Amino acid sequence: MNRTSRNTLITLAGNLLATLLGMLVVISVSSRYGAASATDAFWIAYALPSILGQVYLSASLLVLSPAFVGKRTEAGDTAAWALGNTFLTGAMALAAGISVLLFVAAPLWTRLLAPGYDGPTADLAAGLLRGLAPAVLGLAISGVGTSLLISHHRFGVASMVRPLSLACVLGGILFFASHGIHAYAYAVTAGSLASAACVALALRPYASRLRPSWSWRHTGVAAMMGLLPVVLLARGIGHGNEVLIRAIASTLPIGSVSALGYAWAIFQVPGLLGASLATVVFPQFSEKLAARRTDELVSQTVTCVKILFLLSGALATGLVTLGVPLVQVLLERGLFRHSDTLLTGRVVACYGIGVLVTSVNGVVGNLFWSLRQVKTRVALEAGAIAAGLAAALLLAPRLGAAGLALATSGMLLLLTWAGFFVLARWVLPSPRWRDLLPAVGKTLAGCLAMGTAIGASRVAAGLLGLHPAAVLVSGGALGLAVYVLVGWRLQGQVLNLILAVWFRRRTVQTAAAPPPSGTEPLPDAGACEVGR
Repeated sequence: MNRTSRNTLITLAGNLLATLLGMLVVISVSSRYGAASATDAFWIAYALPSILGQVYLSASLLVLSPAFVGKRTEAGDTAAWALGNTFLTGAMALAAGISVLLFVAAPLWTRLLAPGYDGPTADLAAGLLRGLAPAVLGLAISGVGTSLLISHHRFGVASMVRPLSLACVLGGILFFASHGIHAYAYAVTAGSLASAACVALALRPYASRLRPSWSWRHTGVAAMMGLLPVVLLARGIGHGNEVLIRAIASTLPIGSVSALGYAWAIFQVPGLLGASLATVVFPQFSEKLAARRTDELVSQTVTCVKILFLLSGALATGLVTLGVPLVQVLLERGLFRHSDTLLTGRVVACYGIGVLVTSVNGVVGNLFWSLRQVKTRVALEAGAIAAGLAAALLLAPRLGAAGLALATSGMLLLLTWAGFFVLARWVLPSPRWRDLLPAVGKTLAGCLAMGTAIGASRVAAGLLGLHPAAVLVSGGALGLAVYVLVGWRLQGQVLNLILAVWFRRRTVQTAAAPPPSGTEPLPDAGACEVGR
C-alpha cells in the first residue's frame, strides 16, 4: 500500500471515529434537549468558537503547512521551525485575546448573531458563549499543532485529536446532564483543551526545536504573514456563511436554528472521505509544485476528483431520498418530537444536494491554496456566498429552514463549478480536465437510477407499514445495489481504481472478462499519488 493510501486510511479511520462520536453527541443532545429555544441558543453561541477553530486549522494548513514543507525542503529543519514557532506563538496570543473579547462582549455578539431572538433566549445564548469562550484557545493550539504534525506526515496522531475532543464532550453531556444545556457548552470547552494537551504531547519529539518566537521580520515569516491576512479573509468569508445563515434562521419559528444545527452535523458526515483525502494530498500538492511537476499535479487531482464524485453521488442521493427516515432513526427520542423530525429531515434532504460536491470542493480549494491563487479563491468564494445569501433571503420566507439549506447547497455547487472552470481555463490549463465532464454525467445517471429505486422502495414500505429503520435499510440497500450496478456499467474503470488505490494492485483484464463498455484501460494503482 502506497503512502497516500496508508495515510488516507489512517486519516479516514480517525474521521470515522470522530464521526461516530459526533453522531453520539448529536443523538445525546437531541434526546435531552430536543429542538427548543435552549438548543437554538446553544447553536448560535457555538457558531463563533466553532468557526474560529476551523479558521485556525484552515489557516494553519493553508499557510503554515506549505511554508513549513517548502522551507524544510529548501533550507532544512531549523529554518522551517523558525516559521512554525513564530506562527504558533502568534496564534496562541491572538486566540487568548479573542477568548477574552468573546467573554466580555458576549451579549453584544449574540444580539448581532441572532437578531430574531427574544430577551431570555438571547441572554441564555450570551451565557453559553461565555462558557465556550476559552475553547478558542484550545482550538488554536490543536489546530496549529495538528498542521505541524501533518507537515511531518504524522497522520496517526493528528487524526486522533478530534475524537479525543468529542469523547470529552460526550462524557460531559452524559454525566452532567443535570446542568442542562450549559453542560454541553462546558464539555465542548473541556474537549478543546484536552485536544490541545494531546497535540502538545505529540509534539514532544520536537521539544528541542519548540520555543516561543516573535521573529516577524524574518524573510520567510514575512512572506508567510503577507499571505495570512488574505487566507483569514477567505476562511472568514467561507465559514461566515454559516453564521449569516443561522442569523437568518433566528427570525424563523422556534426550532429552525436547531434543525439547521442537527442537519449540518449529519451533512458533514459524508464529507469525511473528502476531508481525509484532501488532508493527505495537500502536502503532496505543495511538494509537486515546488518540484514544478504540474502535469503530475493535474493528473493526480483529476483522478482523485473522479473517485470522490463517484463515492459522493451515492451519499448525496441517500440523504436526499432518505432524509426523514434517517433523522427518525437517529434522533427521534426523548424530547425530540416527530414535528422536529419532519423539519430536520427536510433540511437534511436539502443539504444532501450539496454532498455531491462538498468533498470535491475541499480538494479543489486546497489546490488553489497550494498554487498561491488565494485572491482568485477568495473572489470565487465571495461571489458564490453572495449568490447563496441572496437565494437564502428569497427561499427562507417560502421554505423556512429547508430553504436556507437549499441555498447553501446551491452555493457549494456554484463554487465547485467555478473553481474547475478557472483552473482549467487560466490557472492549470490541461486536456486532462476534459475527462471530468463525462465522469460527472455518468455519476448523475447513477444518482437518478438510485433515487428511482429508493423512491419505489419507500412506496412499497409505506404500503407495508414498515418501521422507519426497515425503510432506511431496505431503501438504502436497494438504492446502493442499483448505483453500484449502474456505476460498474458506466464507470467500471473508476470502481476498479478505487480498489487498486486501497489495495495497491492492478485488475487484470482478459478476453473472457472484457471491461465494461465505455471504459478505458485501468490507470496505475498509484494514480492518486502520481510520481511517488
